Amino acid sequence: ELFGRERSLAEPARPGLVEKSSGGTLVLEDVQAMPPRCQAKLLHMMLTGDFVRRGETQPRTSNVRIVACGNDQLMEATREGRFRQDLYFRLAICPVHIPPLRERRGDIPVLIRHFLEILVARYAKPLAGVSMDAVGFLLTHEFPGNVAELESLIERAVILANEGEAIQLAQQITAGQPTDYDKALALQNFFRTEFEYSLDVQRGHSDDAISAFLRVRVGYCEQFAGTYA
Repeated sequence: ELFGRERSLAEPARPGLVEKSSGGTLVLEDVQAMPPRCQAKLLHMMLTGDFVRRGETQPRTSNVRIVACGNDQLMEATREGRFRQDLYFRLAICPVHIPPLRERRGDIPVLIRHFLEILVARYAKPLAGVSMDAVGFLLTHEFPGNVAELESLIERAVILANEGEAIQLAQQITAGQPTDYDKALALQNFFRTEFEYSLDVQRGHSDDAISAFLRVRVGYCEQFAGTYA
């Protein structure tokens, strides 16, 4: 899939991702799981710009920017020799550290809004926001699965929710669910984030514009939190 294959008696020729992405950017996810042979071919391509399709001997050229994504296991794999050290340093020319979702909880409200907009449209199911219990859970959960887990939780909740009602997560919350204090604190932090965002956006605008904008944001916060019963 990465480097493609040449035509054979059973299969037609198929260009790989490296070839298709020439002149652009190719994002590789979970590079720590890349097989050793593929690592060698990727390193050779990054050093020379050349690669060979499977079943072919004539090299081809690709001018592609590689963005590699990995997790904490990448360093472990490099130390243990399962991931080539020379390839690691070639990929780590400009490293960007993205902390786990539990370390950037301020992003959770933005992500909830984003996924809700997509999923409500996908399932054609208008909803009345998110219940207080659901908000409290999402803002205090540790999310070992990061953003993918958050998206999965919201999608499942959208599927299970009745049309016109607020999202509930009661069926998904098990042991370790947030306490009432945790939920209250999470909601307080959420509203503070929304308020600070409003002030930042409206910096330098007139008082009337700020007041009007804040009224909209407060109404939105109430809608986002959903029912409080």
